[in-house]
Amino acid sequence: MGGGFYAGVLSYSVARCLRYLFMFIFIIALVMTIYFFRIASNFYDKGVKLFESNDYKVVFDKGVIANMPANLKLIPFEGDTMAVWEWIVKRSDADSLRQLYPNISLFVGPRGIFTYRGTSPQAMSYPADFTATVDAEYLRNFKQGYSWIAFLAMLVLLFLIFIPWSALAILIFIIPILSIKFARIGMKFGLMWKLGMFLVCFHFLYFVITMVADINIPYAWVLNFPIYIFAVTFLVKIDKDYLEKLKRSG
Repeated sequence: MGGGFYAGVLSYSVARCLRYLFMFIFIIALVMTIYFFRIASNFYDKGVKLFESNDYKVVFDKGVIANMPANLKLIPFEGDTMAVWEWIVKRSDADSLRQLYPNISLFVGPRGIFTYRGTSPQAMSYPADFTATVDAEYLRNFKQGYSWIAFLAMLVLLFLIFIPWSALAILIFIIPILSIKFARIGMKFGLMWKLGMFLVCFHFLYFVITMVADINIPYAWVLNFPIYIFAVTFLVKIDKDYLEKLKRSG
């Protein structure tokens, strides 16, 4: 069945292959948008509860927190502890604080937030022109007003990112394997590209399954090679006579 399907793909027009690829990418982008949006929403809700339970407010003045406490303030919440201090203005300050308080994973400074995933620091600066008083009610209203806009923006962004990503996967993973297998029967690059637009689905499915299922595979990208070797070797079966028939008909 696989061999017959992929042989038939060679007779499809490039436009038909592109329609399939774009439709597939859209579905994958929608799945990943729902996945990322759910994670972001959980973190956002956690932030709302943090502000609510601690009666916490932050006053931003042109991207800088204007009401930072003079002394270190530790805010415990759901098993985590957040450090708020006016001295945290750059990453080196957060590194110094982390040496003193190794159990704290989130450091809030006047110009940005520093988090630690293991030993790797991640920094995020506040918007430079942001001026507002942020509390639990502000965050709830903001989410209600802009959640669909954020969802659609993320969907469009992922869709646009996955298009060149799929092209790279075809060029790097698929076409070299197709070239090795079908070099003797003279398959042209254009036909390999058509096959690649259908075979690239293995790359996205593998990526989505490992992400959504939260499967931690060391050097997971390396497994793309055996996946495509398996797919091309056992699924794509095209003989020389079929290629000659396509040349005559084309």
